[in-house]
Amino acid sequence: MSVRPPRPSPDAGPLRTCIATRGVHPASALLRCVAEWTYEGGGPGSVRVVPDPRRRLPGRGAWITATVSAYETAVQRRAFARALKVPSEADTTPVLEYLRDRGDSRGSGVSTSREVPHLTTSPVAEKVKETDY
Repeated sequence: MSVRPPRPSPDAGPLRTCIATRGVHPASALLRCVAEWTYEGGGPGSVRVVPDPRRRLPGRGAWITATVSAYETAVQRRAFARALKVPSEADTTPVLEYLRDRGDSRGSGVSTSREVPHLTTSPVAEKVKETDY
């Protein structure tokens, strides 16, 4: 017999799923991130993922628990690319910088000493690079 976790009260607002932990939380407890495209020469240029703490930027949003460890998990799983429907090479550094700044200023205990890996290719592509024939 499975035990169902208690649901937050209706006063907590809409519920969202964290792209890293897959936990369901009130939207007020998560950080919204959106894709920001730069257009170069009439065609699509680069894309970066930016935090949207006020929840007002246009476009598809991805919700993440506001911790560096959740960010690391999301980058490792390529969850930003999947949730925002952008290339996996999207720059997520602005989100990390926001989380680090937020942790320092509010004293929430977010560790800023750990180096976060920046994945530009999939682990499968890295394996192929190692075994060039």
